[in-house]
Amino acid sequence: MNLGVGCSSANTLFSEINLVLKKANKRIAIEFKVSTSPTVSKGFYNALKDIEAAEAWIIGPLPRLLIHRH
Repeated sequence: MNLGVGCSSANTLFSEINLVLKKANKRIAIEFKVSTSPTVSKGFYNALKDIEAAEAWIIGPLPRLLIHRH
């Protein structure tokens, strides 16, 4: 499994995704949030499309599991 780690540069494809896991041709995008009411930007969704992510997870300190499908 290859790990791709996002960075803060606005010029990189992964600038809106904190972590990308890749196995074969499947990519899983992971975004980490510290807020109890996490939100993601339009750039996050654009990056998901750009990398053709099969799954996306938002990890944060929530009291229950939230499932969001885009």
